[in-house]
Amino acid sequence: MANIEDYLRRIMQCSLESSPENLLHECLAILIELSGANGGSILGEEDPGLRFLFSDKEDLIGLPVPWDSIAGESALRNVFIYTHAPSDKRHYQGIDEQTARRTSYLLSLPIPSVHNSNQESGEVHNAGVLQLLFQENLFPEMELDQGNAEFALEDFKEHPVYQNRLKDIFLILPNLAFALEIVSLRQTTYQAIHELKNKLISAASWLSCLQQDLRHHNPAVFEQEDIREDLQLASTAAEEGSELAKNFLSFTQLYAPHFEDILLQDIVSETAVSLRAFAQTTRTDVAVRFDYGPPLP
Repeated sequence: MANIEDYLRRIMQCSLESSPENLLHECLAILIELSGANGGSILGEEDPGLRFLFSDKEDLIGLPVPWDSIAGESALRNVFIYTHAPSDKRHYQGIDEQTARRTSYLLSLPIPSVHNSNQESGEVHNAGVLQLLFQENLFPEMELDQGNAEFALEDFKEHPVYQNRLKDIFLILPNLAFALEIVSLRQTTYQAIHELKNKLISAASWLSCLQQDLRHHNPAVFEQEDIREDLQLASTAAEEGSELAKNFLSFTQLYAPHFEDILLQDIVSETAVSLRAFAQTTRTDVAVRFDYGPPLP
């Protein structure tokens, strides 16, 4: 088994070369391996409850989970729960029905939000929940009282199972929180810009209707230059705004970077050519020169 430094190196490499979604998949795979679990999932908040965002079992992804479930309790009360699911009344049976499998032992951990350090009220907000599944009780150190054991973070850090088995997991959780935040921010931004685009397109359409109505009912209005200019400026602003929003939406969907080895001087040379062409179209007193010696690695 790799040591924690190797795992963190894998995560860093993934964060530089791939998307936030792939980073979450990589972190989940590492956490399953680190804990010795048989499987695991990441759940995020989505009204009116939680939803499976990532899982090693694809048939779970997208499945909603209510707040009165084990995951919901873990997120709302900010507690770590280790439980024998069949003995726990909070176990959401819809999970087993969806996967045609019976959940056995379950470890549910809240994923602290990256914003918690900025909160002065002391109220903790969680970015999501990590759940790890075990076929057998791999943590006999946890004496399950009435089928489950619950711990606050500070108390959990004092428990032998944390010191001996799960300490490294908490080095990975901030990466989960950061990636979840990026995914959520991108989704929220996309939705907001999408609505803004629709509003601007509507504004441009209604301005066109307004001009038609004015031409029909009071064509003399267009003899006034300032009114014509105001209408034109309003239409141009709405059209340019909607076009900007559409371009931004295209940008937010493009996050699939591909990396390959290339000579650095080729990149600089291409940039110099572009700058030279731009300079020639805008200024006559600007020259772009690119001098280099031996090829750079």
